[in-house]
Amino acid sequence: MRQAVEDDVESILSMRAEASEWLALRKQVNQWEKAWPTSEAQERRILEAIRKGRTWMFHAVRGHPCATVTLCDEDGAGFWRRTVDDEPAVYVHRLIVRREFHGRALGARILDWAAERGSRRGMKWMRIDIWRGNPGLEEYYVRQGFAKAGDIPQRVLDELGMPDYPSTVLMQRAVRCRSGPRVSAYGGCAGSR
Repeated sequence: MRQAVEDDVESILSMRAEASEWLALRKQVNQWEKAWPTSEAQERRILEAIRKGRTWMFHAVRGHPCATVTLCDEDGAGFWRRTVDDEPAVYVHRLIVRREFHGRALGARILDWAAERGSRRGMKWMRIDIWRGNPGLEEYYVRQGFAKAGDIPQRVLDELGMPDYPSTVLMQRAVRCRSGPRVSAYGGCAGSR
């Protein structure tokens, strides 16, 4: 594992394209079919996250990237504070695992690593906004200990100038627990409410 560098942009875009193609073929889901809002804006966001030290690359034995994730300590777009609350959280973006590594729980391990990292930084929650219309993705995050916290209301998207933003399902889990049976239906550790 290492922090991403600018030369990783093409690899991240390649992983994203591979995931999009698989989702379309296997799941009939159009997630990531088009860059949002444009390819140029997407590439700028990826570069900005890399330059700020927020993006991580995970490598297989052969040295090729097998996964990536971007972690932020703030609610950059303001979805959460306008919809749920503004509690300290680590925000997960662009968690992508190459298909050849499917079934090895790599995504789950990356999420656990991100939660531990957030816990050490004093965060209470790990949060993600996911693609609407992809129930399999929502189920995956529930299996990782997340619970749905809400949906971004259209009025909030309009206020932010993002009326067609596609990732409107808000999910969270407490950072101090691992996924599995000790996680409550509210996204927190059992007994923490």
